Amino acid sequence: MTKLKAFRINITERCNENCTFCINKKSRLNSDMDFKDIIEVFKYLKLNGIKKIKLLGGEPTLHPDFNKIYNFAQLNFEQIILFTNGTCENELNIAPRTDDVVIYNFNFINSDFNFNRIQNVNNHRIIFEIVISNQFNLNDLKNKITIIKNKLKTNKIAFNLTLDMKCNIIENKTILNKMIIDITEYIANLNYSTFFDHCVPKCFWEKKTLDKLDKFPYFENHAIGKCTVHKSGLIKSNLDLIFCNAYPDKIINIKNKYNEFKDFRELFKELSKKYDSIVNDKLKIDKCNKCKIKNKCLNHCFINSK
Repeated sequence: MTKLKAFRINITERCNENCTFCINKKSRLNSDMDFKDIIEVFKYLKLNGIKKIKLLGGEPTLHPDFNKIYNFAQLNFEQIILFTNGTCENELNIAPRTDDVVIYNFNFINSDFNFNRIQNVNNHRIIFEIVISNQFNLNDLKNKITIIKNKLKTNKIAFNLTLDMKCNIIENKTILNKMIIDITEYIANLNYSTFFDHCVPKCFWEKKTLDKLDKFPYFENHAIGKCTVHKSGLIKSNLDLIFCNAYPDKIINIKNKYNEFKDFRELFKELSKKYDSIVNDKLKIDKCNKCKIKNKCLNHCFINSK
């Protein structure tokens, strides 16, 4: 049995929005995973020790069978993490459990956002994911956080920070570091928790940022960590396995030519091979190859962003 305990699934690759920072916009298939396939995939993952799944897209709530999918997932996994833009009515009909998480795309928060869609906020975790980009205005981000504070009278929400993967973060690291400091401190002053959703190359961080944010324990464990194969694995709507949205090329299809699921150990083996390939590709980048800490920093997806 592998060490994989979580998996990501694109139950649909259709989306009703057009985010400028979307990293899988060009690689999406604009199709839904068949409901019968989803049920089979859930059973397959559960049989192989998966405890947690993340429902992705596209916009997952656009799937015509979304409510049935979500309910069946709750019967088979300890935790369901749903990533949504929060603009679809389907989300009103689900009942997340205490351990379930709904992550909202912060980009769509404004004074007209229908906060009635955020149900049972006292029962499960609500997270708003903020993309930090040199294209965004810091005051606009703060205003959106204030709207959330005024609309949701609870502290059982948190914020994820992540970087715009289409932005050259090294060239823009001064402004991005400042934004991260300002946003994190602003959120903390409102008594909310902040996390970092993605490991980032060590050469991105400025010393003053690390000194300021040293009091936030998530930083060392998440933002300044190392991407690992044990946190990888995403199944697309056509049942192709990819490493992650930053590397959308097909690794293998999870079914064989007889329409049977492949041995789960084969999936993990192929993910590991892809991981090794990413490591080797990183060393072809001159600034990474010359770096003294290259063996402790695997974030080729960000370092190679343009």
